[in-house]
Amino acid sequence: FNSADKTAWLQPGIRSEEFIELAREHDLAFPAAHTGIVPMGGYLIGGGLGWNWPEWDIACRSIIAAEIVLADGRKVIASETENQDLLWTIRGGGPGFFGVVTRYKLQMFPLPKAILKSKYLVPIDKLPEVIVELETITKAKSNKLEVLAVAGHFYPPNKPVEQQQLVCAVTAIAFADSKKEVFAL
Repeated sequence: FNSADKTAWLQPGIRSEEFIELAREHDLAFPAAHTGIVPMGGYLIGGGLGWNWPEWDIACRSIIAAEIVLADGRKVIASETENQDLLWTIRGGGPGFFGVVTRYKLQMFPLPKAILKSKYLVPIDKLPEVIVELETITKAKSNKLEVLAVAGHFYPPNKPVEQQQLVCAVTAIAFADSKKEVFAL
């Protein structure tokens, strides 16, 4: 990690939650995967819709360089100044990418000083009302507020999935520079 220029080199096998924890030690953040067990390599090359993406954009757009082994065995660096076509290709190229990325250099972001997460479980029969409210909220919200909605068997959480009810889980995460600002979002 380079805190001064807000960059980090990482190996593709590091998992999202590990990467977030290491970044936090340097007062840095990244739109890493919502699911902490996801390895960063596949996540990045697949596009990367992660934490605080409305403010920071999708993860693949933060790839500023990569070390790649090509099919002929050559190891090259892809960046804005060399092998630009390869840099463009790995930014969301997915599983069809024709090389092996051994390291990524990422543009990092300042660590938000306040993060607030709220989660609501709504009965599935209320889904039409939830959709109307989500549409209203997302039209008026700040980019520092991320809203996710997922339908699934989540309730009650201490029961086996086959005994859980189908519900809509709505999560709102606010990223801000102070507690006062986070509550205003």
